[in-house]
Amino acid sequence: MSTAGILRDAAFEAFARHGGRTAVAGGAEVLSYTELGRRIRDAAERLRGTLPAGPHVGFCLGNGPEYVVLYGATLAAAGLPLLLDASFNTGEIAAIRADCGLDALVLERSKAEAFDLPGKGEPLPFAGDVVVLPLAQSGAPTYRPRPDTEVCRFTSGTTGRPKCLEFSGHAVLSAARNWVEGTRMRAEDRTLCLAALSNGLAFNTSLLATFLAGGELHFFKGAPLTRPVARRIEEAGITRLVAFPTLYRNFVAPGGPARATLASLVYAISAGAPLWPDVREEFRSLYGLDVSDYYGIAETGPCTFERHAGHHRGLGEPLPGAEIRIAPDPDGADGEEGTGEVLVRTASMASGYLNHPGLFEQRVDAEGFYHSGDRGRLIDGRLHLVGRTQDHINVAGRKIDPTEVVAVVTALDGVEDAVAFPDEDLNREALVHLVVVAADGGLTKAVVADACRARLAPWKIPGRISFVREIPRTGIGKPRIAALREQLNARKEPAE
Repeated sequence: MSTAGILRDAAFEAFARHGGRTAVAGGAEVLSYTELGRRIRDAAERLRGTLPAGPHVGFCLGNGPEYVVLYGATLAAAGLPLLLDASFNTGEIAAIRADCGLDALVLERSKAEAFDLPGKGEPLPFAGDVVVLPLAQSGAPTYRPRPDTEVCRFTSGTTGRPKCLEFSGHAVLSAARNWVEGTRMRAEDRTLCLAALSNGLAFNTSLLATFLAGGELHFFKGAPLTRPVARRIEEAGITRLVAFPTLYRNFVAPGGPARATLASLVYAISAGAPLWPDVREEFRSLYGLDVSDYYGIAETGPCTFERHAGHHRGLGEPLPGAEIRIAPDPDGADGEEGTGEVLVRTASMASGYLNHPGLFEQRVDAEGFYHSGDRGRLIDGRLHLVGRTQDHINVAGRKIDPTEVVAVVTALDGVEDAVAFPDEDLNREALVHLVVVAADGGLTKAVVADACRARLAPWKIPGRISFVREIPRTGIGKPRIAALREQLNARKEPAE
């Protein structure tokens, strides 16, 4: 439990300062800053009367005003919000509960009824289909958060145990303030956030930052299809769109929305994966607006942003409070001169992984720079990414540890070697490409796929499986992914 209250105080100061201005809009519900503050105080009283002191409250809910109110209420009740992926299953929730402690979940009633969790209480209605589900603790959690932790967020972990990142109030407030300063966010801005608030893109660019600036935070109900999204932009006068690359690709597809529907946009912000160059050019041609790239890391918060419309390459310059260095590639690595691992130091850095002690610290050097695992270079002060050194594959905003996929496959009889890396399907959606070296011809793609489905979460299952005679590796055993891609492309193997 945190007793610092930095985020609570910053939020209520913003509510008082901006008063009658619109703060949050979702569906038919619109709340002013004054109304949002009142709703949060009322909800905090309900939490205090229902849950233990300093509750750990897990948010397993899609975006909406209810999310913002209960998130604020948890902070106001001196509790700890744990922002979960809304798609987490019962096993992942149970693992988080054992590791970090959960006194309640915020979720939709249907999901509350479906979860089979020991000690599950009666769902407490909050608003619409949203309920607070009390969870009686059968014992103390394995790990205790740091005294200054005010928010926890999660990254995908191995063996069904998502890694819990701890953030101090100072770190979260720094991320928000630096985003406001670095992107010149104003009270006139209306942000439409299509990324889940549990995701760093939305959390850092749209939640507290909007309130500090006195702007409006808009949510979209339902699937983010291009025409309904464009209609919402036009009707609400949205000035900032926060989304993943897929939406921008859909905007430029044949039959996309008319140019006039996006006329109010000042920033179209993309993150989570690289935006395709042709999509960027086509979007600019169709709508007269550059897509602004954002680069952030779950563990460090916002890093770079492209503020200047005249620059069409790279991921922009470091934001206030962020420093970037490039560590030269080791001998034998594929890459150009000046390319290496991206190292990041920010004012919004996580404190560590609550349920994986020491893991975060292993990736922070003596000068406080986090070793991201991304490979890139700085050109005229702007960051350009060229790939990954190791670790996670980003699929639809979820990070997948390729070693987990490889571990499942190499446990199968007849597998001599395997590697997993990011790739794209025919629609250019990100997927996991698994390459296997089999001892003989008896191993099939179906057998490999069945093993993955039996042991991995749905989004971690490889979207493509290939067999090769040998995986090219460097002298120190590192897979040479560039060479492997060339080998596979030469075969012109059809997509799975």
